Amino acid sequence: MFSNKKKNKGFTLVELIIVVAILAILVGLLAPQYTKYVEKSRKTADINNLNEIVNAIKIAAIDPEYNLESKYYTIVMGSYSGESETVDMTYLLKFGEGDQVVEALAEYAGLTGTDSGKSFQIDNVKIKSYKWGKASFDGSNYGFTDSGIAAQVVLDNSTGAITVTYSDNVVNYLNHGTIDPE
Repeated sequence: MFSNKKKNKGFTLVELIIVVAILAILVGLLAPQYTKYVEKSRKTADINNLNEIVNAIKIAAIDPEYNLESKYYTIVMGSYSGESETVDMTYLLKFGEGDQVVEALAEYAGLTGTDSGKSFQIDNVKIKSYKWGKASFDGSNYGFTDSGIAAQVVLDNSTGAITVTYSDNVVNYLNHGTIDPE
């Protein structure tokens, strides 16, 4: 007795080539979307880190233990250009001496770094996305140019006001999901 059943020998070469071609097409379609989502998550992480520093300054401003004076604090993340250029750094620029903002940042946000008197280089917050552009400090108005990722916190003890201003890139990203103005 002979059996007419064929033995199952697996997939043919043509079937395998078709499957590989379909997978290549799917990867080609999905890879650009994946990179967009990765970049968006990096920018969101940068915004969250910036807001964490801003919120720590706000909390310290209302905490009588720290007694912060009326002054400007500017936070610049990423490429910073001023007297010198440093890549992948986060700075808190302080205007005026003698307050305890560095200690407050350590307590409220767990931030560590190097304090040089007028600036505090934060070591444990690094920028994730390099597509923000370069943030530049403008010493004439204690602010920054409109590119990059930066924020300025202004404390006014006479009125109790705390004003926060963000760079245009941050505002555009929060409002439109892109750093380019609409």
